Amino acid sequence: MPVLDVRSLPDKAIRRLANAYDTICDKEVMALAKLDAEPVRAEIDAALSDALGLPDIKPLRQLLAREPGLTGKGLPE
Repeated sequence: MPVLDVRSLPDKAIRRLANAYDTICDKEVMALAKLDAEPVRAEIDAALSDALGLPDIKPLRQLLAREPGLTGKGLPE
């Protein structure tokens, strides 16, 4: 799995990520199974998208929240 090499990021992106960390670091996240309705995780995703120039990843979070390993439910047939 690819991993972000933060050492290669421009200073502006690093500052944005550091500011986001300072804003979010004391907030408590909900259980991973509530990924699609989790406001703190959405805030983290938005900060990453902003700093890295990524599109909105809310749809990805919604898909992951339906993962049977997180929900304990099988996929509909």
